[in-house]
Amino acid sequence: MLVLMSQLFEKKIKIREDKKSPINFSYFLIRVKRLNKLFYIKEEF
Repeated sequence: MLVLMSQLFEKKIKIREDKKSPINFSYFLIRVKRLNKLFYIKEEF
């Protein structure tokens, strides 16, 4: 679920990226990757 949600957020942010600065976009991507890592770790255990 988290992975799917993050992908949806990425698509939304990509659309906004054209209007806003890419710095916010890259910062958000880093947060999403961290969330995905946490999610995968929980899946393994």
